[in-house]
Amino acid sequence: MIMKLAFLRYLVGDAGNIQRLYWAVKSAAESATDDVKKQWAVFLRLYGKSSGLASLRSAEPHFSLARELNFLEWRSRWRVTNGPGKALLALWDNEKPPRYLILGQLITYDHSFLIPFLRRIIEKQPQDSELVKVASKITKEVWLKLSAKY
Repeated sequence: MIMKLAFLRYLVGDAGNIQRLYWAVKSAAESATDDVKKQWAVFLRLYGKSSGLASLRSAEPHFSLARELNFLEWRSRWRVTNGPGKALLALWDNEKPPRYLILGQLITYDHSFLIPFLRRIIEKQPQDSELVKVASKITKEVWLKLSAKY
């Protein structure tokens, strides 16, 4: 249990970088390998300088989050999913990051990490924006549901 909590803190602390999440999905789309460590190496080769990451292990949380959010799936190798994964790549050029898509994936797939990532997504938004209003309402509802369970 202590090991799991430490891993979760590590994952939440580093994997909240949305740009690195995008680079993880993009490097999975550009690589044709079934070995996770080789995929991390592709990530570092393509985006290591831009991301500020230097070791293979530092790519892990970004790929883990991409899998949790259903941007990547295993089909003989890690591939970009047809729905949300390809949508993330397509929408990124128009809106960096595509906040509503990422928010939708967080709500759908990742309740356990939802609140820390919602905070990271809306941090740079003006406080009176529609995204902040919606995210605040959703965060409150999810928090109440989660706290009622425990």
